Amino acid sequence: MSTPTTQTTIEVLDAAACWALLSMQSVGRVGYIVDSQPMIVPINFKVIGERLVFRTDPGDKLTWIPQQNVCLEADRSDDPLHGWSVVVHGLARDVTTALNSEYEDIRRTVVPTSASLHDPRWIAIDVESISGRRLSQLVLPTRGSGTELEVAS
Repeated sequence: MSTPTTQTTIEVLDAAACWALLSMQSVGRVGYIVDSQPMIVPINFKVIGERLVFRTDPGDKLTWIPQQNVCLEADRSDDPLHGWSVVVHGLARDVTTALNSEYEDIRRTVVPTSASLHDPRWIAIDVESISGRRLSQLVLPTRGSGTELEVAS
């Protein structure tokens, strides 16, 4: 008996598909520069319009992220055969004390967090670019097995 083979498919996602996936996710990794070195840390975030918003206490993120270009990556993989990844790039802003109705609305939004925050600050990422990919694999039957092509699920 021979083992079925697999065929990997990588689909490039359009912006609408990327936004839809991000809106269903609340955990990602934000990348930024600290003393000329890249840093990546997990965060809880929420999509609000075409912005990504997260909260943080004073510390490294608040010191290094505001007014800087950052990236954020979120992904999901239920098994080794299927998954997706979305990456955004944009300018991060500390909007904790910003005085306009748009930022005031952001601060009224519930943004879940895994961390206990003592002095939460609001960071909004104005997304300048978004891209994503979806990975899937087809299980191909072996020749002469009499089985039909199956999509691994």
